[in-house]
Order: sequence, then structure tokens, then C-alpha cells
Amino acid sequence: MAGRDDPVDLYRVLALHRAAATRLKSLRDQGQVPAATRCGLGYEAVSAGAARALRTAQDGTGDVIAPTPDNAGAFFVFGGTPLEFFRQRLARGSAPGRGREPGMCPTDFERGLAGPAALPGTLVEVMAGITLAFRLRGQDRVGLVFSGEDETSTSAWHEGINFAAAQRCPLIVVVQAGTEASIGAHTRVRDFGQKAAGYGVASASVDGGDVLAAHQGVLTAAERARSGKGTTLVEARGCPVSRRVHHAAGTGGGGHPDEEPPDPVARFRARLVAERIARASDLDEVERGARAEVRAACEKALGEPSPAEERALGGVYDGDPGVPPWYRLEPPERGLAPASTTLPEAGP
Repeated sequence: MAGRDDPVDLYRVLALHRAAATRLKSLRDQGQVPAATRCGLGYEAVSAGAARALRTAQDGTGDVIAPTPDNAGAFFVFGGTPLEFFRQRLARGSAPGRGREPGMCPTDFERGLAGPAALPGTLVEVMAGITLAFRLRGQDRVGLVFSGEDETSTSAWHEGINFAAAQRCPLIVVVQAGTEASIGAHTRVRDFGQKAAGYGVASASVDGGDVLAAHQGVLTAAERARSGKGTTLVEARGCPVSRRVHHAAGTGGGGHPDEEPPDPVARFRARLVAERIARASDLDEVERGARAEVRAACEKALGEPSPAEERALGGVYDGDPGVPPWYRLEPPERGLAPASTTLPEAGP
């Protein structure tokens, strides 16, 4: 095998995701990024496996993927680099997002990356619109959006997948689910395939810790979308769940959700060695290379400055914002007068 079908190259993506997530967790523990930062440990298999099932391009003609902050592997598959990853997470002025929304994946439609929207579930609506455009234009392209299981209880998520179903959008919704107990905190159904039936879309359930299972599940969904059969919901079971999910499910979870994640990297490594696809020494070299690349990227990003204050409004408004609105400066010298605090006299 070679290129995108090379299992050792796929292992490299998992190793790169693990190295970046581990380094980010270290930065969080040191207080260099916010304590609420999501590192993505335990999401290596679903991130890399799903992303590698799609078509990438650098000129805006490939598929589009919408990763959550947990899906670093998907970001790397679609052309993101470890240096961009750390610049973004550390809110550097050199980051793709210019230091804004440091916890999010940057948007780059040339590479097929759609950054998360602010509110949970709303990116499903965004991706429904993007993939509707693919269908209306007759383009052989699909979109994929990752969701946490708690997002499936938001109105935006429901509206987005229902719209995608009704419009037969070539969209894949990957729900990163935990256990039956955590799922039960959000819905009476036992799995998300039952929810999919209510929207009239196809579904599949895969092991979220098995990179090949995640890859095959998304590959099948992508082939279905390209043939005009519409949206598919792919449930990836066994993913880490957030603290708010643990709280809602009454399962404790007082620590950070990625403190003790499953180990999909070790699982795939063992499989490659057992099936004699790769030698352990070769995989050791892949891991060392990933750690070295991540270490160099992180150190470079740490040495770069935060965004300059005078550039705070650049890229926020459409076109040149010019002078900031008066309410961001001193009270205006002319224009609207300050509101009177004197009550009018009572009438007769």
C-alpha cells in the first residue's frame, strides 16, 4: 500500500495527534492555555479514520470537514500543520485565526476546513448549507461534521440534520458517543441509529477506538452521499465524554474528560505488529518523528507574540473598519446627545 491507503502513514497521523494532544495537555497543566482547553486525547482513531475516508485538496475543490477541538488528526489530514495547531491554540498573532478563538480549528475553505461555530450544534446547520451548495451545483463533494453526543440535544443540531435529510444533502454527521449510560442522559433511545431513523437518514455504528472501523464507516457513508442518497449519521461509540455529560448522566467524572482516555494509538500499533504490516522498531521511529515535529512547532509558537492591539478589529468587519465606532472610544462630540436623566413634568 502507498499514500492515503498506507496503514503506516495512517499510524503517523494518530501519532501526530497523540503527540500534539499530549503537549497541549502539558501546556494546560502549566497554565499557559485555559483550564477548559480540550486536548483531544482518546479521539485519535475517529479523527484520523474519518478524515482519511474523504478527498482532500488545496485549491477548494475537495471535500469539507468540520472538526471539533478534539479532532486534531482530522485537521492534520486536511493539510493543517503542528505549527498552525499550536499558533492557534496559543492565540498567537501568526495563527490562521490571528489569535481569535484559540480553542477552535481555523477556517480555510481552500483546504476544506470549516471552523466550529460558537454554539454547540450550530455547525451541523452550517455544514448542511455547505453540502446543499455541493448538491445544487452538481459537485462530487461531501461534507463531514463531528458532534459530541450532548450536542445532539440542541435545537440547532436537530434543525441542521433535519434540513440535511429533507434536502438530501451529501453530509456525514459523526456523533462521538460514549457509553450507554452517558447517551441515556440525553435521549431515551439506546443508540443514535434510532435517532437517525426519525430523520429518515441512514446510520452506522462503529467502534470509535478502532481507526479502521471509523475509516470504513465514513468511507461507506461518503460513497452513499456521492451517489445521491443523502445524509448519513455515523455513531462512533467508546469516545471520551465531557464533564458536563458525566454530570448529566450522574456518572461522576469529576476530572477532566481526557485525563484517562482509551488508547486507540496503542490498539492500532498492536494490530500492525501482530499482522506483520510493520515492525515495532519502524513504529517507534514514526512516534519519535511525530514527537520531534510537535516539540519544534510548540517551541516556535511559544516564542511568538500575541496579536497587536491595533489589529484587534482587522478581519472582523467586512472590508476596512476604519475608525472604530464611537462607543468604543470617548463619548461623541457630536451626533446623538446623551440621554436625559431628568423626568418630564407631570401633565395637568
